[in-house]
Amino acid sequence: MRVETCASAETVEAVVRLFERLAHEEGWQPGDQLRAHVGRSVFFGVWDEDNLVGALQLISPDEAGEVPTHLVWPELPIIEASPLVLHAAVLAVLPEYRGQDGGAAFWQLSSALWRYCVEHQVKTVWLEATPKMLRAYRLL
Repeated sequence: MRVETCASAETVEAVVRLFERLAHEEGWQPGDQLRAHVGRSVFFGVWDEDNLVGALQLISPDEAGEVPTHLVWPELPIIEASPLVLHAAVLAVLPEYRGQDGGAAFWQLSSALWRYCVEHQVKTVWLEATPKMLRAYRLL
């Protein structure tokens, strides 16, 4: 498996389609939000040979300091609009790759997040987590 930054429109579209597929399969109801913030996002994909098996979307706060989390929980404090803050909007892996090889796809995406934050001096990452995933995210 390999992880890469998705810079081309083609790879970003592949990631968004993967998110849409998983949203449908998992019963999520993201509406237009999987495409709404593409312009201020960084995407990472993890591939098994030529197959995209997981991805991560990081979103910068808008000019008002809001991240997509505020759509769900508007009572959360507004954060400073800064390149030092990101919202990890989606981290998703195909079901057949979850837990495979010790969770390699998840950990490769997590490592890409960590490296990106170090390289860009990001100090805060907002992340929504289901109770099921909270333990894994806390390990990060």
